[in-house]
Amino acid sequence: MIEMGHYRLFVGFMLAAALFAPMVHFDNESNEFNFFSEDFSQFDLRDTGHENLFLSPQASQNSARAPSSCQPAALQNDAGTTGDAGNASTNTDKNIGSDPTTSFSGCASSGSDVEDWYRFSLTNGSNIDVQLDGYASAGNADYDLYLVIEDNGSYYYVDVSWSGDPVETVSSIGTSIEGVAGIYWIVVVPFTNSNTGQLTEGDYTVQTWTNYTETCSDWYSPQNDGGSGQDAPANWTDSPSNLGNNVTDVFTGCLDSIDDGDVFAFSVPDNHTIEATLTPETGNDFDLLLHQPNGSIIDFSVNNGDLDEKVTSKNTEEEGLAGDYFINVSRYTGNGNYTLSVWTNFSIPAPNLFVDSLTLPQNVNPGDTVAIDISVTNDGTEDLNSSYLVDVYLSVDDGNDWYDHHLGNASSAGILLNTTQTVSVNAPIPSSMIEGEYNVFVVLDEGNVVFEKNEGDNNYIHEEKMAIGAISTSCNLQDDGSTGADAPNDLNSGTPVDLGTDPVQEFRGCLDSNDNNDVYKVTVSPGMALNITLVSAPVESADFDMVLSLSDGTEVTTSTSWADDYMDLVDTDYEGMGGDYYINISWWGGFGGSNPGGIYRLIIGEPVGDTFEPSFNCDGFDDLMLGQGDAGDSSTSPTVIENNPEISGIGCLDNSDSADVYEFGLIDEHNVEIMVTQAEGTAFTVNLLYLDSGSWKVATMDEGMDENDDPYFSWSSVGDEMHDGENRRYRVMISSSAEVGNYSLEIMTLEPALPDLEATEVSCGDAEGEDTGTWTEFNFVISNLGGPGDSFTWNLVLVHAEDPTVTYEIENGTIAFKSETIQTDSSSDFKISNEVSTGDYYCQLIVDQNGLLDEQNEDNNVVNGTPFSILNLDEFYANDMDRDGFNTTDAGDGIIDACPNIPGNSTQDRMGCIDKDGDGWSNQYEFEQDVQDSGFFDDSTQWNDTDRDGFGDNPLGNNGDKCPLYAAIDSVDGCPDDTDEDGVFDMDDNCPDTAIGAEVNENGCSEAQLEVINQNPNPCEDKESNECKAYCSENPDAEDCQTDENGPQENQASNLITDCMDEKATNYNPDADLSDSTLCQYGTSGDATNLENDVQSAAEDGLLGMSWTMIAIFGGVIIALLLTLLVLRGGKDEMAGFDGGFHQQPIDPSMDAGGQISAEQLAYEQQLIAAGYPPEYARQYADQHFRPWLN
Repeated sequence: MIEMGHYRLFVGFMLAAALFAPMVHFDNESNEFNFFSEDFSQFDLRDTGHENLFLSPQASQNSARAPSSCQPAALQNDAGTTGDAGNASTNTDKNIGSDPTTSFSGCASSGSDVEDWYRFSLTNGSNIDVQLDGYASAGNADYDLYLVIEDNGSYYYVDVSWSGDPVETVSSIGTSIEGVAGIYWIVVVPFTNSNTGQLTEGDYTVQTWTNYTETCSDWYSPQNDGGSGQDAPANWTDSPSNLGNNVTDVFTGCLDSIDDGDVFAFSVPDNHTIEATLTPETGNDFDLLLHQPNGSIIDFSVNNGDLDEKVTSKNTEEEGLAGDYFINVSRYTGNGNYTLSVWTNFSIPAPNLFVDSLTLPQNVNPGDTVAIDISVTNDGTEDLNSSYLVDVYLSVDDGNDWYDHHLGNASSAGILLNTTQTVSVNAPIPSSMIEGEYNVFVVLDEGNVVFEKNEGDNNYIHEEKMAIGAISTSCNLQDDGSTGADAPNDLNSGTPVDLGTDPVQEFRGCLDSNDNNDVYKVTVSPGMALNITLVSAPVESADFDMVLSLSDGTEVTTSTSWADDYMDLVDTDYEGMGGDYYINISWWGGFGGSNPGGIYRLIIGEPVGDTFEPSFNCDGFDDLMLGQGDAGDSSTSPTVIENNPEISGIGCLDNSDSADVYEFGLIDEHNVEIMVTQAEGTAFTVNLLYLDSGSWKVATMDEGMDENDDPYFSWSSVGDEMHDGENRRYRVMISSSAEVGNYSLEIMTLEPALPDLEATEVSCGDAEGEDTGTWTEFNFVISNLGGPGDSFTWNLVLVHAEDPTVTYEIENGTIAFKSETIQTDSSSDFKISNEVSTGDYYCQLIVDQNGLLDEQNEDNNVVNGTPFSILNLDEFYANDMDRDGFNTTDAGDGIIDACPNIPGNSTQDRMGCIDKDGDGWSNQYEFEQDVQDSGFFDDSTQWNDTDRDGFGDNPLGNNGDKCPLYAAIDSVDGCPDDTDEDGVFDMDDNCPDTAIGAEVNENGCSEAQLEVINQNPNPCEDKESNECKAYCSENPDAEDCQTDENGPQENQASNLITDCMDEKATNYNPDADLSDSTLCQYGTSGDATNLENDVQSAAEDGLLGMSWTMIAIFGGVIIALLLTLLVLRGGKDEMAGFDGGFHQQPIDPSMDAGGQISAEQLAYEQQLIAAGYPPEYARQYADQHFRPWLN
């Protein structure tokens, strides 16, 4: 760069270029270059296969050519005349006239007819516009269009159109020939694509338009340049007029294609400088030159376009020198007016610093510290007696910008006039720098602290680049945006790398020939600025560009600079608008696609300092500073730490180290606290594993945010039922699926805590109440809320609810325990002592009653249960010996237990005796009624069978008797037969054959039957006949119907049975007369099962004046006496008396007067006894079945 210094070496050449060389223009999108900041033309070296296209004579028209769609040269008609348009060098071009405005066609082929030249001339003030088209039908045809001039036998293009297909245009306007008379050429060149081999050939059309451009003579007559009243001289050799001494003024003038220069002279006094500024009218490109009268150039300005041009003698060798100075205004393009401002100023003596040379190593590595020696010269006009700074930078391009790497600086105390000194800078190479080639910049007095003659020569760029590390031209490892992966090539091929909202940060990525694009997303808040800087890879010829677009592909802005690229939203349609924007960074391969790739810098905003966050890695990191490097990465290969550890340190995870696992053990009943903190905001996963019964299980960790809002995981074994005080092994596993960064791990072992035994709960007794002498269940829970211990005692007592001093010991014990022990026993029981008086009680659990165990809290060692009532049965049943609810003695209610020693529940015939079937009638009563054969012992609906027919007296009960006073064993409802269905049982029916449906009297006879009987002269011939009974029932006073004074014979027995049954007699006196009142008295045998037969026998039979019943009784007594004698003679008292009670001495189970008893009978008797029958009754009842001969 000229302002960087050393343009003095080229002063002579610059003067020649400015004053004598043709002013030609090169305006090409790919081969653009700057020479003195102006665009000059060069030959087309585009890949056509014809080097130096405009220098080599065209091949002879008669030479052989490849086949073409164009006619042979002789048959062509280019520009409407016979023959092919050749080129200027062989004089085969075609002339299209002067100032042409025309249209013509031609034909060319990149395989044979490689160029067509058309010559024309322009007059002063005329310009030409040319358009090439008409070849769209040629498919992939690609024609190029040139506007060419000739200079000393060489041809240059002043305008070119390569990529406007299918329309190419060129113009003289804006070029060095604008409005300049001369001979020029229009050149059409068909292009062959060397990559595809595609030829261009066929017809085309050319159109031209020539227009006159006004000049200064059209506007002024005469001109008045610089107020001189005339046109100023165009050349410094023409003795320009001197406009004065020590001039500070403003002048005007005019330039055009004819008058292309104005020169003015000014006199400058001693110790002064002269400055001038040229301002052309819009659309004109004029240049400015300051030189001495001999043509020696002092300063020049040749900015492109209509920008201001400035020159000065300040900071030059001529500063302060008295003399004449020429200011030369020259036209590059355009016709128009200009303004020239001139200042002559006093020149203040001052030093002037510039870098003369630089010494430094050429190959270094990131992290190195290098010594850079800078030679500084003072070529000003006085000594520098104050200090100044020297700063060193590294830059990828030729500019020194804020984002370039600052290596450091050094200061110097000053420098004498016209001397050189060396300033050394010890520069550390940043470890985060991208490895590659860098320009070394030195900046003197960057803060402009020193006043100098020339502030423009304080920057210096070294001629050789510094190589840092290894130079990479391809993307071997992608880490775009620190993601560890490649960013997508476009919006459709993946999710763009999200850079966040309003970031102010540097990011990095990589592009090469295999990865041409990277797309990033950035979110901008409304009203916020978006500034994007792209620094291409530090590799020679690497060039990256970028485009900013919306999500739908709408382009916002672009940057395609050869140097660093920059974009923002200023002056776009989206300035100040928030939303999502997408940055597409592209690799430009250059001509032929051979440009290198590499790592680029993408900077959002203008961050202060180095904000780049490089891709994180853990290379060489020693996790927790254990001296083992990277911690084990799986549960099968953990890093083992000592038992009962106390460790606090930093660990690291990255894309290649996704897990760290640490294992340790707890011994001697210690506890542990574990804390994992992620201060870098990472989202690592933390798992705690513990070894239990040979397998690893997962413990649940707590998660939260600490006071710094950093996420953490924590866990403590203290108070944990499973882990408190337990000796076991643990593993802490920290893992990540995508996150990278550092974490903090702290494992602190805690001394065992004192135990804290708690009598947690106790329960005993039934809420409904309990009785003394019974067993009841107790339950209790004892918890240890603290650390481990050895053993403790516990006591369980029964406490009176109203008088706690009254206690009864229940149970006690000793329990060995460790940490967090809970002892429960829900199956133990105890017997409530008969000594416990009636009242309300509760169970009390006392832990460590004697205080032998040192605890954290001694106030939670006692707990009381829920009160319940206890009934002392000895007290309650003092007047109820068998405790069946019936008093042994009369308590005033008149109820006395008939069986005071045997609990019973009978209430009908007697109180408190056994009632097996629960019908209220005691088993004894039912046995006395001799109804055991009817099964009434187990039937609560029946208890008596008066007529002994097997049907119970209760008609509503099971197998109820509808005729309880009439025995009818074979019937279905307990009633005797009624053959004629007249309602009178056959046993009482004197006319059992009455016709069905006939009306009968109480004896079962109809009127018709009685009439027949009464007509019989001797109805009682058979006194037992029914006819006689029927007759007598109607004629009780008849002679045949009289047996004695007591009445009719047929009614005596029946009446007797009925009367006795009404009195519920169970026996009768067989010796009594039928009229005797003793007939229905109770007897002594207790046997009345055949009452009716007995009475009947008593009425009809007898021996020696006694009834057969009495004879049987006397016989039984005699047999009993004989058996008694036999027993007494045997010396054994095996027979006990039977007085009707239920509680006699049991009979011998194997023998009695009946002989040997079978095993079956004994088993049956035991069943009866188990059912509640007295043994005597069981024996008698069993005898009826197994030994009936005894009856």
